[in-house]
Amino acid sequence: MPPAYGPAPQPLRESQAAYGESPAPAQRAVLYGRDRELDSIQALLDGARVGHGGALVVRGEPGIGKSAIVDAVIPRAEGFTVLRTLGVEAEHTWSYAGLQMLLHPLLHRLDRLPAAQADALRTALGMADGTGRAHSLQVGLALLNLLVDASAKQPVYVVIDDAHWLDRDSTNALLFAARRLSTESIGMVLVVRDGFAPDFPAPGIPELTLGPLDLPASQAILDMRADEIPFTSRDWILRMSEGNPLALLELPAADNEESLLRADTSNSRYSTTSRIKQAFTERIIALPDRTRTIMLLAAAEETGETAVIAEAAARMGSSLADLEPAEVDDLLRYHRGRIEFVHPLIRSTAYHSAPRARRIEAHRALSEAFGDGDIRAARHLAAATTGLDEKAAAALEAIASYEAERGGCVAEMAALERAASFTPDPHRRARRLVEAAQCAYAAGMTGKAVELAEDAERLTDDHVLLARTALIRATILSWAGHSKGFDVWMESAEHYAATGHENTGYLLLRGVWNAWETGDFAKVKYASGLASKYGGSNNAWVRRPRAPPPGSTASPATPPGRPWTRCGPSTTTTSRCTRTSRRSTRSWRRAGGSSRATCPPRTRRRPSRCGGAASAGR
Repeated sequence: MPPAYGPAPQPLRESQAAYGESPAPAQRAVLYGRDRELDSIQALLDGARVGHGGALVVRGEPGIGKSAIVDAVIPRAEGFTVLRTLGVEAEHTWSYAGLQMLLHPLLHRLDRLPAAQADALRTALGMADGTGRAHSLQVGLALLNLLVDASAKQPVYVVIDDAHWLDRDSTNALLFAARRLSTESIGMVLVVRDGFAPDFPAPGIPELTLGPLDLPASQAILDMRADEIPFTSRDWILRMSEGNPLALLELPAADNEESLLRADTSNSRYSTTSRIKQAFTERIIALPDRTRTIMLLAAAEETGETAVIAEAAARMGSSLADLEPAEVDDLLRYHRGRIEFVHPLIRSTAYHSAPRARRIEAHRALSEAFGDGDIRAARHLAAATTGLDEKAAAALEAIASYEAERGGCVAEMAALERAASFTPDPHRRARRLVEAAQCAYAAGMTGKAVELAEDAERLTDDHVLLARTALIRATILSWAGHSKGFDVWMESAEHYAATGHENTGYLLLRGVWNAWETGDFAKVKYASGLASKYGGSNNAWVRRPRAPPPGSTASPATPPGRPWTRCGPSTTTTSRCTRTSRRSTRSWRRAGGSSRATCPPRTRRRPSRCGGAASAGR
């Protein structure tokens, strides 16, 4: 069974409706200046009621009121099953972490799915034994069919808050389903922050971009706090807030105008957010040191797991009791056993306002609090490491193995690339980069795969590793129909031949295929001659001659003129492989390609499920 650790389900906010319950009729919240936006989401729900569902991406800068609009619509979703989750920054590299949070209430319906889809989803969510790989298409279909099954009795309203922090695999599955809801009783809203967050492209899905509030709406918000705002400051606050609702609420709490004017205003798009963060910074700095310490720990461990944060706080001389000043100042709250920040910008400010040395200390304390065997301990250990460290690299490679069991090629690639950055030994670093390149290739990130492969090539002379990097580059070039693919296929074949690898013939065959497709028949003839040089021991992809009858002492016949079809154990020595590789390299790669003079021993590699065709010659 897969490890018991992993991303834990996050608690719902107080305003969230639990699965299986329709929102109770409630007084609708008043949102100033957002009638058009509310009507757009209401139209989505009205369509879902009659079987014409769809999806909508709600975009806007921090504090513009994205979540408030979604919250205001939930009471209107009477008769709907509401499924709501949020992206968590700490989990954005964990494959299918977001999907696990969303689908947790629906897992009892897995047996109703087709077997292939159910198996793929179980593997993706860490519920299988790790013997297979989650196919992304099957996961997307499983998600879609689970939602359709849940909507059979009453329509479903799916809300994904902070969708920009979802892991890539969850994002792909959700977008796949979102584009196929037009004939279903399902409405889906994905809330995305623009600026200070990863990009979230959503082709094929309608978008609603929230702009600044107009002046009457901004003045109405300030009127709510009329007793706290001097009349002489109203015009200054209206001007500095630029129609941002959160700024209208937070700027009056700032100590003075001068502190906010220090915020970066060089970019008008981000100036309002900078002022809001400056206001939060002033409030956090005013708190006691012990309170800031536990806020830093809560910001660094975004799951909000109280027991772990409390243990780490004790290591840093703080405790849960020190949260009280921050709670009184309405910066965070203790809810359902977890520590939650009132707004994502407060979390970001609490973390980045601390000195770097203090942040490293916090990650180290959290790593020790989780203890060995927990995947989150490895992540915090890596965050606390500032230089080359094999222990941190090995911990990250263990994370990659965990992600491989769930079929998360992107997460596996990210863990391996980071592991390589901490690896002191150049050869071991190259191996991890090669494995990361294979994961990138399997995830369809061809540019990243080539980049990682080239980084590995600069670190090693190992023929096996160089053959694998060349194999990745050759496959990508062949897909693009590039004539240079032939040269790289030959390069990979020569490196494999130098080690007596059985798949040398496969690479020669692919080189011939590439040359044939690009119309360069001289290269076809050259590859045939190269195959003859290497002999049959390396050519498992060439048709073998018929074996002699049982009991016969005769050797298999070799067709005239085709000595490269011979089969049997290799008699080629290392030195001969090296000499052959040198001669053939000079004959076909005149442009300056390098040839390695040694044949280092093969390296054992960690099993990975992210390889695809580019790993065929491992």
